[in-house]
Amino acid sequence: MSLQLPCLTLRPDIKSELYSQQNYLCTYTQAGESLWIRNRDVVWMKGNIIYRRLNFESDESIITTLFCCFNGENRCLVVVFREQASIFYEDGRMNVISFPFNVRNAFCFEQGIILEKLQDLAADNEDSSRNVRFLTMTDALADYGAAVSSSTSTIGVEEELCSFSESQSSSNLCCTFDKLNDSIHIYHIKYLIRKENSRSSSASGNAHVKRRIKQKPFTVSSTPNSSKLVDEKDVSAKKRINSLSQVLSIDRMASGPDTGDFHSHTHNTSVLSSTGQALRKDIILTRVYTFSFNDTKENLNIFPIKCDRQEAVVIHNRRTCELCVVILNYDQDSLSLPSFSSIHRLSALDSKRISNRKNEFNTSHDGYIIILKDESTLFLANPFFDLLSPPINLKNKVPPISRITSTFEECIAMMAKNNKIYEINLVLHPQNKLVDKLLSMMKYCGGDYTFEYVWLKWCCLLELDPSHDEWTCILTTLLSVIFPNDLKFQCLDGSNELTSCLPLLKKFRLLVDDSKYQLSDLSPILILSVHLLREDLKLDIMCSQQVDMLGVVLAQLTQWASWTDSWICYYQQSDDNVDKSIRLMIPQLFSKPPNIVESLSSIFTDAIVPYITFSQLVEEPDYIDELMTPRTFHVLKLFEAIISSDFSEGDVISMMLDYQISSRDLETYPMGVYFPLRSIMAKCKEEHSPAMSTQELAVVGRKDLQLLLADMPFQQLLHFHQRSASFQCSRDVHQILQALNEHEVLTAWDGQLEADRMHTTRRIFSEDRRFHEITRLLQSSKVQPALLNSVAKVNEHDLHILQKHLALTVALRTLTIPLGRSAIFISSRRPLITERFPIPKLNFQCVLLPQEITTTLEKSAIDSETIEWGYFHNGVSAGLTVSRDATEISGSWIVFNRPPKLNAQHAGFLYGLGLNGHMKKLEEWHIYNYLGPKHLYTSVGLLLGMSASLKGTKDLKLTKVLSVHIVALLPAGSTDLNVSLSVQASGLIGIGLLYLKTQHRRMSEMLLSQIKGSLMVDERELVSETYRLSAGIAFGLINLGKGDKLGGLNDTHHLDTLFSLACGSRDTQTKLQLDKSSAGAIMAIIFIFLRTNLGDIANRLDVPDAEQLLDYIRPEFLLLRVLGKQIILWDSIECSLQWVSDQVPKSINLKATELIEDLNSDCLKYLYTVTGLCMSISLRFASTSDEGARDTLLWYFDQFMRLTSLSCVTHDNKITLKSVMELRDLLGISLSIIMAGSGDLKIMRRLRYLQNDTNFCKYGNFMAINMALGFLFLGGGQYAFKNDMFSIATLLISIYPVFPKVANDGEDVLLQALRHFWSMAVEKRCLIVRDAETSETLSLMIHVVLKNGSSKKFLSPCLLPDFNDIDSIIVNDDGYFSIKMDMEALNEKFKKSPTIFVLKKRFHNSLKRDLNEVIMFDGNIHHYQKNQDLSQLALNSFKAHFGLLKHEREALLNNNYEFLSNAIDFKLEILQKSKHPKDVEDYWNLKLVFQFSERQHHLHYMNLNFLEQLKDELYHTYGI
Repeated sequence: MSLQLPCLTLRPDIKSELYSQQNYLCTYTQAGESLWIRNRDVVWMKGNIIYRRLNFESDESIITTLFCCFNGENRCLVVVFREQASIFYEDGRMNVISFPFNVRNAFCFEQGIILEKLQDLAADNEDSSRNVRFLTMTDALADYGAAVSSSTSTIGVEEELCSFSESQSSSNLCCTFDKLNDSIHIYHIKYLIRKENSRSSSASGNAHVKRRIKQKPFTVSSTPNSSKLVDEKDVSAKKRINSLSQVLSIDRMASGPDTGDFHSHTHNTSVLSSTGQALRKDIILTRVYTFSFNDTKENLNIFPIKCDRQEAVVIHNRRTCELCVVILNYDQDSLSLPSFSSIHRLSALDSKRISNRKNEFNTSHDGYIIILKDESTLFLANPFFDLLSPPINLKNKVPPISRITSTFEECIAMMAKNNKIYEINLVLHPQNKLVDKLLSMMKYCGGDYTFEYVWLKWCCLLELDPSHDEWTCILTTLLSVIFPNDLKFQCLDGSNELTSCLPLLKKFRLLVDDSKYQLSDLSPILILSVHLLREDLKLDIMCSQQVDMLGVVLAQLTQWASWTDSWICYYQQSDDNVDKSIRLMIPQLFSKPPNIVESLSSIFTDAIVPYITFSQLVEEPDYIDELMTPRTFHVLKLFEAIISSDFSEGDVISMMLDYQISSRDLETYPMGVYFPLRSIMAKCKEEHSPAMSTQELAVVGRKDLQLLLADMPFQQLLHFHQRSASFQCSRDVHQILQALNEHEVLTAWDGQLEADRMHTTRRIFSEDRRFHEITRLLQSSKVQPALLNSVAKVNEHDLHILQKHLALTVALRTLTIPLGRSAIFISSRRPLITERFPIPKLNFQCVLLPQEITTTLEKSAIDSETIEWGYFHNGVSAGLTVSRDATEISGSWIVFNRPPKLNAQHAGFLYGLGLNGHMKKLEEWHIYNYLGPKHLYTSVGLLLGMSASLKGTKDLKLTKVLSVHIVALLPAGSTDLNVSLSVQASGLIGIGLLYLKTQHRRMSEMLLSQIKGSLMVDERELVSETYRLSAGIAFGLINLGKGDKLGGLNDTHHLDTLFSLACGSRDTQTKLQLDKSSAGAIMAIIFIFLRTNLGDIANRLDVPDAEQLLDYIRPEFLLLRVLGKQIILWDSIECSLQWVSDQVPKSINLKATELIEDLNSDCLKYLYTVTGLCMSISLRFASTSDEGARDTLLWYFDQFMRLTSLSCVTHDNKITLKSVMELRDLLGISLSIIMAGSGDLKIMRRLRYLQNDTNFCKYGNFMAINMALGFLFLGGGQYAFKNDMFSIATLLISIYPVFPKVANDGEDVLLQALRHFWSMAVEKRCLIVRDAETSETLSLMIHVVLKNGSSKKFLSPCLLPDFNDIDSIIVNDDGYFSIKMDMEALNEKFKKSPTIFVLKKRFHNSLKRDLNEVIMFDGNIHHYQKNQDLSQLALNSFKAHFGLLKHEREALLNNNYEFLSNAIDFKLEILQKSKHPKDVEDYWNLKLVFQFSERQHHLHYMNLNFLEQLKDELYHTYGI
């Protein structure tokens, strides 16, 4: 029997059909991938599946087919023809490139492909310096580069490229065949192309030496050999210096090895092509050796190989079967070129390079080639070590072989003489990880040659063993190294695994004589290395079986080595399992075996027990420890940091993160190592440092802080599980039956909104049904109920008229409902871009109670303008519900929602989208298509919406669009455009928004002139208060809050002009009708001096002191001037009844509101003044929920309610009543602004009463009341008004104190579209506390510390104060880990969606209870099931154990075991090991736990008293 190497033939049942076909050439490209080529057919296979089949019909033959990665990134298949190349990418893309030259050959390299041109000899003889033979292509569409010779070399005319290295890792050599001189030239390759990912790869490659731990000797390990240590900083510095020097000397000089990353210097490294075009230098070739080859290129088979600092070129002559290996060596100098070393000659039919991958222990078998000796025999050869493997016999496996077509790692493709492809797999790498590690240890113990020699031994033994067992073969290999060749031994009966290997070893030595290379001197090192490996495996509880296996092996080896009993007994093997017949005199290096757990426990004492590491044993750098014994390396570093005063607990967590030790990985460490690290993690979990990163927080288990600091949007972090069954409010039978008859799906509460938003809102208002009631009140798509007061002795005709009148009033109320609904559901939906956005319907049917008569209003009952504005508001309400965070909104989706014919509802939808910022992406042609039909409402909505989205940007495109609709901005003669009043007014407001706070001079001058200007509509001059008010508002927005700092506008005397218009007294009406300019001028002054606290400006705006002058001021102007004065003096506003009374001017006849008993116009001055003061309070205390401000306004509101109930007989009484009702509604809005989002019941009851009042309320009254209801529940209780200047201005515009009495009562003083400006003044300010594990919304007490030093308590979910006033937010609940957040450190994500994640303490405090508090277990466990399984019985057996508390037992027996803290598991484990230890290692681990606990004053993971009592019990029981 002859010795052979193992190989396996691939199973025939998984073969592709290509194996049965002839003349295909198979080429492996990577693992499981191959190319099959025949003529013009190319088959790309992945595994045994045809991934792509290519059939080229071109007359040209395929030159070569190869895979490459352009720029090192995009992997593709390149099929090269003579004049073109086809490129196929893995993602399906394809490129065809035509060459401006003819290609002779092509090879791939790491950045692309290198092309060899067919040269014209005549042209070469004329001017050979202008021709480049070899071109590089680094991208399909990039320019060509050049591969040129260095200044010390010349590439001959007749040289043809025959080999080129695919990557620098495989080789740095290429070869050319010179047919003129019958020789082969070997060139060294120097790359000038900078690899894109080289920096990142090099950084990751050296990650094992970049640790946050300070470099100093181990406390528990002996000092390593200093001669073997390398200063990594010096090495890095040398590499940088070498790289710079190489770049400086690279041009036209001999190339050296590539040791760094180089930038491409295209400006000074270029050559000229044959066309005169400059080409960059990508590659420089330097000739290093020439080899004679007296044959044709067709018989040449050549390829490079590499091993460490040696390279070789394998040259095989297929005709003569001669194989030569030319070996080149590199000197220690990194700049030197390789030099000739030796030549090896063999006889072979064919040969190929064997590619090998590095394993996780940084070892590989480089430099091997596969040799086809004859038709059925293969060999492995390593010319660098002069190693030749035993033969691989294929005689009975495949037909006679003619050639080797390709190899990839263990897989070899061969072509038989029948022209079919056959595959075999060599067994070169062990599948057993432990076997692989033992083989890799040989490299560090004995060097590279020993490693390769022992590896070949193992391969031979694997074939020799009948069972092909890897473990048996590695043990036999180990014995072959330890046992001398002259040792005579008997084959034993197999008392253990090692003795069972002796027959195989004897059989091997009979076939192989390896006496020439004795390795027995390595025996002590090998035995110690295996021992250190076992110690490392002891640190992984999942490897107990491997520890036992190595324990048997080591016990037997130390017995045969004649080492002391301390070694033999250490492995705890019985004498029956250890053979004593063989005696070897192997030196014993240590008196007792190193024990990693003993050394770790000694760290916490004064007597430290040293521990030798693997790197110290084999005299290698310490990063070898992280490769071979990673757990030992990590634990030693971590425990050194634990006892060091230079490291904190946070540094230990950082080291764990560097070592990639997660909480799950920590569970696999033994108890003694697990407990200290887990204790530190528990401490950091409770007392986390603000400097901890998200990765460190993940290690300690603070998922709450990890989610808080994450950069991704909250919507991606939140995986909310809707629990409708538990969150739905209970309903009675009547409600359930009523819901069955509801067919309208677009209701406000039926699940169309996002579940999370609704769930939070329901939790905020969970105490009662107020939110359900408000959604009912503001529901417009259902039949509206109304109460018809029964009137006695009324005929049927009169009753019918009353019913129609009531239905008309209800219809007007329905038209205004969207103004309130939009406030409740603002920014709550995320639309699907593939679907039209649903808009709730307006239902004008009315159910008259108590008769339950359903009436349908006739279309002619309401004028068209009123209906159009109602639908406009309905569209705005739908647009405002689109979430501001929805990033998928585009112009295409907006146009997708456009109806066939433009209408007011879609116009409102555009406006609502713009208010939420979604009209920025509307294209020009979309704008034209919308504005072209000149639809009034569409023009208003589009202009205002786009201006709102682009506010403050001065966008030129939108400026042009607005200018077309503003006659004042058009040149003379442009009035024939006939732009309506509303559109021009909208254009002015749009200019104000677009140039917000920019103080644009041109626009400011234009707007100032329009405050007292007129406009042309339908060829007639028109003086409009709406137009002038819009101009004043726009002028104020452009100069918002600038005060006296108006830049270039000071010379226009704007203040004098504005104050003359605002405060001038006029007893006659002129043609200019300047009284219609007063409102616009007042609003402009208010906005310019908003919150400036300028007393002189406020006094100029104040009402006159003389009572007679008040007759010249309209009441609403009086209100505006009082309001303006107070919000200019912002800081002086107070919220008490006394302050309101003190601010009433003396010129107004003071008469307390509660004393008014008769309504007449004389009291309007006082009532308007008081209302203005109350409105200033509401703006000052907006969204503060200040009870003082609420009570003050509520008192006045009740008084106004009383006034509206007084009898009205005269015409003066009735006119006054209407004004008082308007003022009452303004007070209702003011109250809602103060308590915005709170759902205050006192205010809600009053507003609900007013909404149900169908006797006196008109269109304007319902508009104000519904707005107030919406503000009261703003954003479903999750939104609040901001207090910056722009927010105050937009809120004031929205509540401008003149509401239309009826929709068609002349012109609206304020555009109804501006009533929605409040939406630009809101922000999400509801703090939501969620469970970090379930994302469930929680109700916890929140402490908010303000910057003024005060603090407030809220129950989450809750509305926070203004973010600018908050210093920090604290969540401190006994059931959850505490969190303190500094507002300045929080990112914008929190301010957009205030959410705090908290982590529940799972039995955290209970585990630290003192044992004296434990009550003996009485067996009354309520959660026991009748059929207890074995695990429950096992837990019940702990009844006698004093350490497990009753509630801990019950928790473990619950079904929710997965939620428990693993501290209970640890407690069970330590109790088990103390009562029933498995081996002595359990005692060592217990000792390590006790030693660590003795140095701690307080444990965050376990109770100290529990450990102390456990220690006492062990002492009394075992004497430990």
